[in-house]
Amino acid sequence: MRVLLIDDNKDIADMVSLCLESQEDITCDVISDGKEGLKSIKEGNFDVILLDLALPDFS
Repeated sequence: MRVLLIDDNKDIADMVSLCLESQEDITCDVISDGKEGLKSIKEGNFDVILLDLALPDFS
């Protein structure tokens, strides 16, 4: 399973990514910028997208 995590808080992103990737079949791409996250959504093939709803300069 491929997960995209978009969150500007590095501590939260690191914790969630670490928890997800501790599972054998999960890989997690982490992006901290909303615009880059949108670009990755359009270009990538993700099974799950976890999105911080309060990103700076992007809503």
